[in-house]
Amino acid sequence: MTWFRMMVAVWSLLVAGHVARGEARAQLLIAEPGTSGDQLMFFYDATPGRAAFLVVSNTSPDGLTIEIAWYAQDLSRRLATQVQALASGANVVLDPGQVPGVPGNAGLAVVTPISSPGDTRPVVPAPLRDTLRSEASGALAGGFTLATLSSLSAFGQNPLARVAVDAFGNRAPAGAIVDGTAIRYQRIAPDNLLIPFYFDPSSGALTNRAFFAAFDDRYGATAFAIGPVTVDVGFIVIDADGEDVANGTLAVNGVTFTDLQALAGGTSLTSSGKVLLGHDAPLPANGNLLGLMSQSLGSFAVGQGMTGYFADRGQDARFVDNGDGTITDRQTGLQWEKKTTAPGSGENLADPHDVDNNYSWSATGTAPDGTVFTSFLAGLNRGAFGVGDCVGDGITQTGGFAGHCDWRLPTIEELQTIVDLGVPGCRNFDPGASAPCIDPIFAPIAESTAYWSVTRQGSDRAVLVRFDAGLPAQTLRTDALAARAVRGGR
Repeated sequence: MTWFRMMVAVWSLLVAGHVARGEARAQLLIAEPGTSGDQLMFFYDATPGRAAFLVVSNTSPDGLTIEIAWYAQDLSRRLATQVQALASGANVVLDPGQVPGVPGNAGLAVVTPISSPGDTRPVVPAPLRDTLRSEASGALAGGFTLATLSSLSAFGQNPLARVAVDAFGNRAPAGAIVDGTAIRYQRIAPDNLLIPFYFDPSSGALTNRAFFAAFDDRYGATAFAIGPVTVDVGFIVIDADGEDVANGTLAVNGVTFTDLQALAGGTSLTSSGKVLLGHDAPLPANGNLLGLMSQSLGSFAVGQGMTGYFADRGQDARFVDNGDGTITDRQTGLQWEKKTTAPGSGENLADPHDVDNNYSWSATGTAPDGTVFTSFLAGLNRGAFGVGDCVGDGITQTGGFAGHCDWRLPTIEELQTIVDLGVPGCRNFDPGASAPCIDPIFAPIAESTAYWSVTRQGSDRAVLVRFDAGLPAQTLRTDALAARAVRGGR
């Protein structure tokens, strides 16, 4: 996308009011973090000359055990991990300057409720009262302060929060384990970010900092973690008169600190204005991007989270054709394989995208060793693994369909998220109709057949979705059905 196109796309959102803020309904993909949630994140800076204080408040009717993970700036490792009991209604103040291993560093602190001091699996806390709090809120709240000692300036900011949701984007029930499959944390995945700056950067008294974080969610069997990703973000610096005065690209890797003049390069900034940022490439699976801006005039300072937006995708705002044979579901964050050959021409098993292909789930009757794994997924992933994790037999696979090697079969819950009973002619409401119950963006479609999920039923059956009627069913794992691959979300 050119600078001009990006500027117009973002500006149109501002004018049209397509701001993804204040949504009461929980969803898996959000454009910016909330202020309370089931998990909190904080920027901290405990380098020389700076100080930070974090406050975590438990608004749940239940006592919680929380894990505080202090990550280094590159997010490649934890510097320290604390476990803290927090009674209902209680607060805890956290000072990174007093945590062994953290002083002298800056990065992200992640606060996650866990099952118990001896069980670090993340758990969904009970909110204060569902009748008083929106679905987008959660049990944890608080704030943080970042201070610059040389200027005696500091600013306060809400935490960066998100809630736990199921595969459909619905709020997860209290007590559920956040396992990354059935229950996940919302992904903070804006297409565009906005930095409005109030003061004239040419003033000698002005200092400012922009904080960015790009990370992925890593769900394990026993714990949750984050890790670094790199996102190349294009930006335009616009002055108070709306003129484009500078542009460039910022590589955000882990936590990245910069300032307005660094973004402008050799162009002198002589007025207040704004910075518009955006990225074209989809974020990595489970990837997140967020930002924060601070400005100080002497001892007076302000801070704010960068406003995030989803780009205007036209009439179909939920499903996005990525132009590379894949479709992204903006509600769930999942990326789906798109079939590319017209139906009715017969099977071509050499082409995994042939819509007429059918595969077995199991060759032996029970194990996942059928052609849907050994042929279909192995073909997409360019390897013999076919399990969606890029690793097999001690080898790490690279490449694959659309540049990814983690394609897998969807769970039954995930597969049902692309059922659309509102499509005209869907047989769910008209037994004489034959239109597939799926959004037309997935065309070409031959959805009258059943599609495999990875979900098992009993000892020898697996669960499927019939897209002619939009209904789940089950059948023997040795049967031959169609398949559509998915990635992300786990």
